[in-house]
Amino acid sequence: MASLKNHLIRELAEIVSLTDDSNEWNDPCTTLFLLSGKEPFYNVRRMVENEVISVSPEEEDVVLEYRECFIWPELLKTLMLKWARKLSITAHEDWLRKYHREGFLKVLCENKDIKELSVDGSIISNWAEVFKMFPKLVSLHLTPVQFDQMVLNAPNALAGLEEIGFNFGITKEGGLAEACVALSTHHTKYPSLKVVRFEDLELVEVHYPDASVITAVPSVKHLKVAANHEYSSFDISFLTTLQKLFPTLETFVMDVEAELYEEDLGLDELEQFYQAFQSLTVGFSIQINCREEFTCFETDGTELREFLATKGTVTEDADTFIVKTCLPGKELTREVKINCFNAEEFSDEADYYNYEDYDDDDSDSESF
Repeated sequence: MASLKNHLIRELAEIVSLTDDSNEWNDPCTTLFLLSGKEPFYNVRRMVENEVISVSPEEEDVVLEYRECFIWPELLKTLMLKWARKLSITAHEDWLRKYHREGFLKVLCENKDIKELSVDGSIISNWAEVFKMFPKLVSLHLTPVQFDQMVLNAPNALAGLEEIGFNFGITKEGGLAEACVALSTHHTKYPSLKVVRFEDLELVEVHYPDASVITAVPSVKHLKVAANHEYSSFDISFLTTLQKLFPTLETFVMDVEAELYEEDLGLDELEQFYQAFQSLTVGFSIQINCREEFTCFETDGTELREFLATKGTVTEDADTFIVKTCLPGKELTREVKINCFNAEEFSDEADYYNYEDYDDDDSDSESF
């Protein structure tokens, strides 16, 4: 009997899972494909293991989302809960304490192979139970407040933990400075920690840690930051402090998303930023990626284009340009999308509307 080669089955599994039809995973055909043979079963399992599964625990149930699709068929849902290796839990109740571990919740809690766990959208009061439930955890993502609770209640040694991610966007409690101090204070609990992530960090009025109150965390090799900003420049001198916090750091990667307006441009500050970047000397490689959307009403963005053209290699099209600045051990890539709106065009467009008609409608409605 003829059969598809394994790579074709893998491609077919991807096509099934990446369909634009949000109900496709709930179609009986998906389950039939899964059960059609060893190779389809294996390929779907590998896909599930390699991606983050989002779950919301409920009483004796779990709402499961995979690739932005809610999964309802019982067999498929059970298998995904068993196969999951990367888990994101969202719960507004203290589910470990309040819910009975029955049904799908029991299947979830019995999965001892979870390696990556995100709980920044969940309420947890018993961290010791979390590490008992998921003994193979390698990566943990949480809020700074949750981290404080975790290090006080977790086992004395979290030898297997290699990555910690702090999400600063979920709650305003606990800033970067506090997170760095807590991370350094308790560093003996996670001797294998290699990667630290700062996620959804607001660079406006951010408070950086004081080098005099931190203890070195020698195991960390990689620091990754995802930040939001309202301006085109920011203070990068904090990297010297981070070098004291992570003395054996090898790589620093920072992704910055920013929305700018012409009144916020500040080319003098931007020039100072580039000078600071050029003169910065640290013992690790630096990669900064800035994606900015620049909106202007009175200008066309030419001034910004001309300024950045002097800072590196430029690639551009009609409304987007990219400038890459490469120095030994340092790389800065700035991608700018320019949105130009002519104020006169808005004025002309307004003439098309007869506001007296709207006034008449309002007066009619008041007569009732």
